[in-house]
Amino acid sequence: MIDSFIPKARVLSQSTRQMSKFGPTLFAEVCADEGVGKNVLVSPLSMYQLLALLDLGSTPDSDTCNELDALLGSDAERAKVNSLRDVTAEGIDLDMATSVWGDSLRKKFKKQALRKQGAECFELPDSYEPINQWVSNQTNGLVPELFGDEDMESSTEALLVQTAYFKGIWTKQFDPGATRMGETFTKSDGSEVDANLMFAKQEMEIMLNSDALGGASAVILDYGTSDSAGEFAGIFILPGGHDEKDMDALVSGLATYPLTDLLQESFKETARVSLPRFKLEFGLDEPYSMKEVLKRMGMPSAFDEAKSFQFEEMSNEDLFVDDIVHGSAMVVNEEGSEAAAASGAKMRGRSVDRSPSLVFDRPFVVIIMHRPTGTPLFMGKLEDPEFI
Repeated sequence: MIDSFIPKARVLSQSTRQMSKFGPTLFAEVCADEGVGKNVLVSPLSMYQLLALLDLGSTPDSDTCNELDALLGSDAERAKVNSLRDVTAEGIDLDMATSVWGDSLRKKFKKQALRKQGAECFELPDSYEPINQWVSNQTNGLVPELFGDEDMESSTEALLVQTAYFKGIWTKQFDPGATRMGETFTKSDGSEVDANLMFAKQEMEIMLNSDALGGASAVILDYGTSDSAGEFAGIFILPGGHDEKDMDALVSGLATYPLTDLLQESFKETARVSLPRFKLEFGLDEPYSMKEVLKRMGMPSAFDEAKSFQFEEMSNEDLFVDDIVHGSAMVVNEEGSEAAAASGAKMRGRSVDRSPSLVFDRPFVVIIMHRPTGTPLFMGKLEDPEFI
């Protein structure tokens, strides 16, 4: 049995269409799995890279190989996503790290993991502590551990770990003096909590009443300095109404409406935005299992213990995926955003101002994306976050 874990701007002009589909579909499935009123935060980038790493070890023409190929797209598509490892931009820190832990893995697989994803290779430890420490180091402590400190199962043959970390300053930062303290945020169940709403009035990219997203509106805020603006952006999307069906329409719409098309629907206008400062965590107290989600998305064979030799390119041992887990965190404040993820597969107003106003004082969706390719790095649904 294997255990696997997965969780700067050179312009990449071509859209990663398969990744743009994979990310929102994964997000929609997790939202459906969690249900109403629950926070969600996933890194499609981290999960995509993990599955690509697994595919490097899959047996050619096996059911697992074919299912992963259908989910991930062509080699050219994977190369575009993987090229984000080399992206650099002033005011942006994007780090993707991979490590392979095992004693019986094929040298060819480890070499490919190194060449494709820059993987570090380690011997398999007796406990998860070294892996947790590696994850914490790669995510600047935002994901302090992916697993507990218990001893590793004797049936574990290997661990494949991939992390994604992003930190970016706003191109136009919010003025801390304009932050409105103690404002009301209304949750899905109608209860109210205090939140500190950052405020800005400036020319910004907005989208109003999108039919494809159930009438949702959005603001798109660039990260990076004025010289690097346009590489990465934070997209904050407010459902068209206050009902559960409005959030459902937004999430399901994202799964069928490419993010690149969403950007094309936006326009620049002087507008007002009120956005809460928040910290969002998901799967940190207990890693979130992606097993059933990925089965529904079309890759059941990797988890099927009855199917023999699905990973012959990875090891001489007869391996299967026991589970895939994910943990992530995000912080948004006046200066910018910080987010990180690690994934693992266990194998085994009153004003006369008429400018548009978007007030995020109820549940909403946030996306951090690479604009030139439409690649979603992180996607979150804020229902009851920690307000800071």
